[in-house]
Amino acid sequence: MARTARTMTYAIVGGVAVALVAAVGFYFSRPGEQQAQSTTDTIDTASAAAATDRIANLGETGEVEPDDMVMGSADAPVTIIEYASLTCPHCARFHEDVFPQLREAYIDSGQVRFVFREVYFDQLGLFSGALARCAGEDRYFGMIDLLLGQQGQWARQPNIRDALLEMTKLGLVAGMDEDTMQACLTDEEVLAGMTRTYQRHAERDGINSTPSFIIDGELHGNMSFEDFSRIIDAALDEQS
Repeated sequence: MARTARTMTYAIVGGVAVALVAAVGFYFSRPGEQQAQSTTDTIDTASAAAATDRIANLGETGEVEPDDMVMGSADAPVTIIEYASLTCPHCARFHEDVFPQLREAYIDSGQVRFVFREVYFDQLGLFSGALARCAGEDRYFGMIDLLLGQQGQWARQPNIRDALLEMTKLGLVAGMDEDTMQACLTDEEVLAGMTRTYQRHAERDGINSTPSFIIDGELHGNMSFEDFSRIIDAALDEQS
């Protein structure tokens, strides 16, 4: 069964942001800590901050919004919006087993425009979502794949400090440096804004579990590639 969403109230958001800021600050201030080496170029900090700081005015269910992270052609006849928590095992399995087939068959062929929206169950979910956005639009989906593919490495740690260490290693592998990550992940206003946007999306679209999918405006639960294919093909037939 998909994981049930526990929507944060705004009163909790500040506490989450402060806890994250404190944890991140503690981690980055430790002397002598050896970090994993980056295997790609460092991103531009200003671009990462701008990408992270955008909070959209909500449109109608199924519409692509200005701060959405999007894969596929803007002219695709079918739009799929996934709501996922980066700490959700069901989401990780979907992206390991189903999403590659979906991408090959429909997204890369220009038939589906795919949108990924983060759901924040907990501190680690919010932190990892911020880390992915910190990577910038060009590397966002690569960071999502890395976080979901290595979920057991960071999301199952016994405490927030160890989880931060493992996530930071992944960030370095993705091309971010420590200063960039610290700047992105210690901004309480950005973290609170991300959570408010998630809450408004979830309330408007009736999201109470992950992964959930809105396909051309209609809400669906987790499903197999065969079920996706049936729904997508029917939508394409209607538009032909």
